[in-house]
Amino acid sequence: MFDQFSERARIVILLARLSAGHRGAAAIDYEHLVDAILREDDQKRLPPPFNDPNISHWKKRRAFFTDETASEVLSELESVPASGIAIADSADMPLSVGLGTTLVEVVTLAAESKHKMVEPLHLLAAVLAKDLPVAEQLRRHGVTLDAVRAAIESGKFF
Repeated sequence: MFDQFSERARIVILLARLSAGHRGAAAIDYEHLVDAILREDDQKRLPPPFNDPNISHWKKRRAFFTDETASEVLSELESVPASGIAIADSADMPLSVGLGTTLVEVVTLAAESKHKMVEPLHLLAAVLAKDLPVAEQLRRHGVTLDAVRAAIESGKFF
């Protein structure tokens, strides 16, 4: 499945895994994915070593999220107490059942929008299409499914 994900989308999945592990989660879930999407969107929000300008996936591109929105949502996500003891970065972690299903669905979403590869905005659209607390959190900050779909169609954020 991940062979249909762009390099950027794969980095999002890796960042979600790191986020889940650092928070001691039993599985990678939607809030970890959103955290990762927000961080990957702008190089200055990436943790080392991903914030190195020499990393191959990084090229000058337009960020989808404003600094204010990204900072506020990240702060809210980080304010939730950790689930347990941190899990080593080298350990495998499962996807939650819901997130696993969503990642399969997002391949179809990308194809329907005439894209060969899944991009981070496809992942964001899939989250916003769900009735999830983290999706509601994004909507409270003005991040809507319609806005994400328009950004996908414009192609300006790939």
